[in-house]
Amino acid sequence: MRWVMLNNIMEAIFLQTGKTEVHKKAINPAVTLEAIKTNLRLPADKALELAWRRDSELPMLISDEPKLRRILECLLDNALKFTPEGTVSLRADYDPNRQTVAFTVQDTGIGIAAEAQKRISEIFR
Repeated sequence: MRWVMLNNIMEAIFLQTGKTEVHKKAINPAVTLEAIKTNLRLPADKALELAWRRDSELPMLISDEPKLRRILECLLDNALKFTPEGTVSLRADYDPNRQTVAFTVQDTGIGIAAEAQKRISEIFR
């Protein structure tokens, strides 16, 4: 568990300092999402439901697949960790007008206080 935390801290530092390399290539987001879903384990001690929704016609994307997968897995892990009961969901929505795909992880947990949200998002500015 300590190694996971250390790796997460190191990733955040590398992102913040611009020392992370991005390796872009064509990926199929439906395949990435299916791999995440297959490997995801719901905690046995919680009454949680997983809701999974993606547009049926997601286009190929140019992205760093391991990094995209890691981001989505971390968001899902946090949602599962801090949601005692209810629903954790992942959505992938394609907007053909803007030619974008939006990934959304949502849960029915307590959430993050508004003042803390401002601090958390500063690292990504």
